[in-house]
Amino acid sequence: MADVKLVLEREPDSNGWLRGSAEWRGQALEVTVCAEDAEPDEAIAFARLILAAIGRHDEQARNGACSALLGVYNEGWSHYTTADAQGATHEVSEPELSEADFKARLQLTAVNTLGTQACDLFYSDDEMFWGHSVVVSTNDGGTTWNHAELFG
Repeated sequence: MADVKLVLEREPDSNGWLRGSAEWRGQALEVTVCAEDAEPDEAIAFARLILAAIGRHDEQARNGACSALLGVYNEGWSHYTTADAQGATHEVSEPELSEADFKARLQLTAVNTLGTQACDLFYSDDEMFWGHSVVVSTNDGGTTWNHAELFG
């Protein structure tokens, strides 16, 4: 279990959403908790459960992101065109990434929980996807993290 300190405040005019932060491995994580159909105390307890095992969830989510998005990066986003100050274009091909390299470039930045079963982990992409966030989701309380997508 991770030693994570969680600080939450009620978000004004948000129908009970809580926002705050948690510190994990020396970095601040944004945390959002929405009770949805659950009691607020139950939603907070679920967020604490996710954060208490954040190391395991992070590893599983990185695996899910890699399964869904490594090929997308290697087959598309790693090849692009740039233009210089004179307007000339240049084709760029970044090296293909291994699974380990892809996972290492993801940086966990936020944890959003909804009710007592759903959670999204947000990752910065280290510019692999031109600044889009990588979001990996669970809808079963953190048992599986197999839905990954780009956001933003």
